[in-house]
Formats: sequence, structure tokens, C-alpha cells
Amino acid sequence: MSSCVKAESPVGLPYEDGRLPALKFQKALHRVRFKVPFEPVFFVHILQWFAERGQLESQSAGAGIKHLPREVFARLEIPFVPLEVQKEIVAEIEGYQKVINGARAVLDHYRPHIPIHPDWPMVELSEVCDNFQYGSSLKSSDNGEVVCLRMGNIQNGEIDWSDLNPSSAVRSPREKTFL
Repeated sequence: MSSCVKAESPVGLPYEDGRLPALKFQKALHRVRFKVPFEPVFFVHILQWFAERGQLESQSAGAGIKHLPREVFARLEIPFVPLEVQKEIVAEIEGYQKVINGARAVLDHYRPHIPIHPDWPMVELSEVCDNFQYGSSLKSSDNGEVVCLRMGNIQNGEIDWSDLNPSSAVRSPREKTFL
């Protein structure tokens, strides 16, 4: 049994084969052939677990493009558990991943729906509100604590982050969240 594994690095290209989670890699490609029965997807999860905890980064080499040298890769100590336990762990992780993917799909497609009853009267906003003002009443300054998003920062439906000015006029911690 063999498995291709891309060494983890901070910057790289995603690798997906449809059944494995996305991996990041750069420069080093290691082919692993197990001498004993071993679940390749379990091995990939172990490497991801190492990477998330910085264990691969701390052993990487290279000044420009960090990589995991073959010699270091071969000396990695991995948990050696029975094959059936490996398969159980993979099944559990994949089960959780399905739940996560389902939740992500719901969130990606969720649009709030406000049922407006046809019998409800429609009124102009000016009938139920007063004191309409333009923009923020907070004045911006060069040494403020809270960034003010002004109407001028919104251009063609997008926020122009290059010209945000801070305000020092915040009067309470709660007001830091006001726009």
C-alpha cells in the first residue's frame, strides 16, 4: 500500500483527490510505502495534526521555500495503532467532516426571509422615524482609537480600506462597535 503525501508549508497549492482533505505543499513530494498494513488517510490526518501543532514547521529546512527534507520526514514518529482503530478514527473524522460540510452548505446558501403579511400597512420611514442625519456624528482625528467608516469609504458597493480615519470621540466601550 502506498500514499503520496505533500509536506506541509505555510504557502503552497492545494491538493485534493476527492477523498482526502485539502493539503498544502511546496517543493517536497514524499512517496510513502508502508511495510505493514496502514490506512493512508489516517496517515494524512496524522500529518495534518502535526502541521496544525507546528511539529512539521519546526523541523522544516530552507530559507526561501521551507520544506521537510526526506531524512527528517523518514524520522517522524507517528502513532502506530492497529489497522482497525485507524479505520475507526478515519470514519469518525469523515463523519464530523460531513456534518461540517453540511453546516457550511447551509450557511453558504442561507438568506434571511422576513415574511411580510399582505394585511400589514406600509408606511414611509419618515412617518415612524425622525432626526435623520447624514453619516457619523463622531469626528475623526489622526490619533483616535476607533476606525471610522465614512460614506466616502464605500465606492461602487465595496469598502475602500485605504483611507479610514480613527476617532477619539468614543464615550463608552459599547460605542466602539458603532459605525
